[in-house]
Amino acid sequence: MLIITTSSEKAKDALRLGANKAIIIGNSEEMLKHSGSFDLIIDTASSKHDLGRFLELPKRNGKMVMVGLPSQPLEIRPFLIVDGHRILAGSGLGGIKGTQEMLDYCEEYGIVSDVEVIPIQKVNEAYERIIKGDVKYMFVIDMSSI
Repeated sequence: MLIITTSSEKAKDALRLGANKAIIIGNSEEMLKHSGSFDLIIDTASSKHDLGRFLELPKRNGKMVMVGLPSQPLEIRPFLIVDGHRILAGSGLGGIKGTQEMLDYCEEYGIVSDVEVIPIQKVNEAYERIIKGDVKYMFVIDMSSI
C-alpha cells in the first residue's frame, strides 16, 4: 500500500502504520515517476485540492474513488479521464456490512490507524478542532461516555 500526502510527518506515520511507501505531493519528480501506475486511487481529502495531480496516477482503465467531501467545488480536466480511459467515481459510507468488511480486510492485512478517542461530552470541542485543522487524523467517540 502506498500513501500520497502533503506532509512528511504523515508520510512517516503511514510507514509506521504499515504503508510500503509514501509520496509527498509537493515532490513533482516522485509524482511523475508514478504517473499511470495505479489500479486504484482512493481520494480521502476533505479539503479543496487539484484532482489533476491524482488523475494522472491511475493506469489505463484505472479508477479514482473519492470518499472525502471537500466543501468547495473541485476542478476536473476531462482530458485526464478520457485520454487515459480512467474512471472517476464516488463512494459514501458503506453501512454496517460494508464497515465490517473493511474492518475484516484491515485485520487480515494488518492495516491500523491512529485515532483520538473522546467522550461524547467533548464532541463540540472536537468539531471546533476539526474546523481549525487541529486533528491529526480522526476522532472516535467513546459511546460508553453517554
